[in-house]
Amino acid sequence: MIQQIVLGVWVCLATLGGIYGADILFSATGADAKTVHVGGLAYTTIESITVPVLREGSVEGYVVAQFVYGIRDTGDKHIAERVGPHVVDSVFRVLYGQAEQNVRRPDLDAVKKEVRERVNASLGEQVVEEILIDKLNYISSEQVRCSKQVQ
Repeated sequence: MIQQIVLGVWVCLATLGGIYGADILFSATGADAKTVHVGGLAYTTIESITVPVLREGSVEGYVVAQFVYGIRDTGDKHIAERVGPHVVDSVFRVLYGQAEQNVRRPDLDAVKKEVRERVNASLGEQVVEEILIDKLNYISSEQVRCSKQVQ
């Protein structure tokens, strides 16, 4: 009887130890699928955002964008979480501001530069080193209506 109790306690401790060890291992390595470390920079991908294109009070279409930002790899795991919302806000503001211009053929270098400058200005320091465009698509209102009818 005592052997079974000791065996049960040992199994419980071994299971808890394994779970604790796995948790420590994966949190220490920063197992974030959205962040990649290359050449001293940590690149993080933001979620896709949709920006409406307004002309004369009506929606002409939408810009669907996904950007990647590179920050200095300082070892601080929380800096990407702090920078991410600023990047999303800056991307939205820049693309929304570009809506009056030609959104179908934007100046990509100017967009990247303006996003980087806005993010660093809002953070008050030079944190973001590089902005990359992962996806940038324009979808007209007609295409959206057609896809709704097909479904």
